[in-house]
Amino acid sequence: MRFISVFGLLLSVFIACPTAFCDDETAAKEAFKTGIEDFNDSRYEEAVRAFRNANELHPSWKIMYNIGQCEAALKRYGLAIEAFEGYLGKGGDDIPSARRDEVISELERLRAMVGVVKINGPYNLDIYVDGVHRGKTPIATGIMVSAGVPHEFRIMDGDVEWLVQTETARGGIDLTIDVPASPGSDSGATAGQGGTKATGESPDGEDGASGLKIGGWVAVGVGAGALVGGVVSLVLAKKADEDWVASCTSTGCSDTDARDKRDKLNPVGGVLTGVGGALVITGVVLLIVDYKKGKDEESREVDVSLVPSAGPEFSGLMLQGTF
Repeated sequence: MRFISVFGLLLSVFIACPTAFCDDETAAKEAFKTGIEDFNDSRYEEAVRAFRNANELHPSWKIMYNIGQCEAALKRYGLAIEAFEGYLGKGGDDIPSARRDEVISELERLRAMVGVVKINGPYNLDIYVDGVHRGKTPIATGIMVSAGVPHEFRIMDGDVEWLVQTETARGGIDLTIDVPASPGSDSGATAGQGGTKATGESPDGEDGASGLKIGGWVAVGVGAGALVGGVVSLVLAKKADEDWVASCTSTGCSDTDARDKRDKLNPVGGVLTGVGGALVITGVVLLIVDYKKGKDEESREVDVSLVPSAGPEFSGLMLQGTF
């Protein structure tokens, strides 16, 4: 196990305080010293409890560094990342540059070993991961947990146990847990990798590819509109070109307005028809994929996205994904 550096004393954390707060400051000093001793003796669980207690009694961004080291030693990488990020965010320019570089390097190492769990469900329920309170529902941004090992997710409403579920996150892949609408109900309590549900069904009962269907029809509609606009622009450009040619004599062409109109409409028409055609084709492909996925409930996850693509003589959208 690699650590960023050895602990240093944080006596500067505890400054002189008003009489009303001196008891808390004294207790915080003792808790911090206890944390140092426990950490040096490799009692990381006891050490992190002592450091968190010290931080509650006398908050200081400096203690977040110590908490991060303890959590990393305990292989609770998600909590370690949260602590180190808090240390950097609150310490800012007050952190020595060498220490800042070390913490940033440690964060990069830790992020490769965590997965993200997103939790959907009723509002304001307490979320416990492996017995540690990690926030309240819903948490769309996700909770970081160590990848590759099972974690117990316990959702509570006071003393009422709403949901207990064990899941194993994978590094770099989001996991979603849907909390049921009522305690003890299995409805909605599904999970899946990549931000999807293992059952492949959405809460309203539609299949998981409904997003493809919506995207497909939107792409077809927008693309058709662009195509119509492009064709109209090209037709008007051709008419303007004919008017300009008709005004030409041996001494020159007099209808400069028609020429300018042609020069403006031609590129507009070209762009609209190109983009519109690409969108229509993309929409049709998405609808076909949605149809095939609906035909086979056992099909694997469909992950499709539109990526801008450009070259020396073309530009447009590229359909990219797994079918």
